[in-house]
Amino acid sequence: MLKFSLLSCILLTIAASLSANANSSLPPEKSKLYHTTHGLGPDKWASAWLLSQHIDPGSRIIVHPLQGGTFVPGEPASFDSEGATFHRTQHQSTFEVLIASFNITDPKLIKLASVINDIEVNLWRPNKNQESLVVETAFRKLQRNYGEENITLDCYNQLFNNIYEWIDAKNKDSQTNLIPDQQCTKNTKVTFNNDTKLVPEISASELFDHIRSGKRVVFVDTREKDEFAEAHIPGAVNIPIRSIGSQLPKSLENADIIISYCVKDFRGFEMAKILRKRGLQQTAILNPYGIRGWIEAQLPVAGSEALTEQEAKETLEQCINKKTCL
Repeated sequence: MLKFSLLSCILLTIAASLSANANSSLPPEKSKLYHTTHGLGPDKWASAWLLSQHIDPGSRIIVHPLQGGTFVPGEPASFDSEGATFHRTQHQSTFEVLIASFNITDPKLIKLASVINDIEVNLWRPNKNQESLVVETAFRKLQRNYGEENITLDCYNQLFNNIYEWIDAKNKDSQTNLIPDQQCTKNTKVTFNNDTKLVPEISASELFDHIRSGKRVVFVDTREKDEFAEAHIPGAVNIPIRSIGSQLPKSLENADIIISYCVKDFRGFEMAKILRKRGLQQTAILNPYGIRGWIEAQLPVAGSEALTEQEAKETLEQCINKKTCL
């Protein structure tokens, strides 16, 4: 009897272990509401489209103000925000994290995940996909044509529906049809002004001219801490866009020029808008965009995958002073 009881306990333990392992491999539960904070990058809006159109069709996306205090970190059905269930990592976009979490095998979605990585994560290598530049250009053009603050989720959904159909098309000459009609903004009160830039852009060569003339330039890296640690512009201050508070470093107030940046400056643009609204009108972004453009121009960076901070600073100072940077 004792042997039988012992055997029963062992079998129950094994069964419980197998059940737990099986459950751990299951995708997360779906929800009809998904929460995020406002942002301008393609990773966020591609992820919103992926959730509402493919992972959980018919679900709603709730977009909270970036600094409104209404977003609750740890919300089970949350994405692409500080403390969200599904968020980007050092080498993966939120879109890729969702693809992996929900065991998605659709080849077109996997292809799009690689494209989003090229645009928002890939620092060091050339684009892995020839489609990446087209998708990035279409995304920027949508925002530029209709105004970043005027675009509805419907506009982004239509854009990514078009991209989804286009991405494996044999004839990709129809890329001009990726951008949805202006009618997608019909639910907003919009004043269109395509010539107005909310944030000025400045080239590295112009910026270096300002530095040589004695202007004090401060770089603000808006990426996450692990991204910053891997590589950043020497001397940059790390203020992640997801966790910006009411208190800003004193160095920003004393700067003649503030350059906010991320990988391709979607987060950099949003940070620049925030800083300018707070009275720091000397804030701009780089063109070519972000640290990716900086690296492609062969300018020095500091971090675990690059030079030391001191080496990078000295290299940058030397090339600015001797005019050998660009």
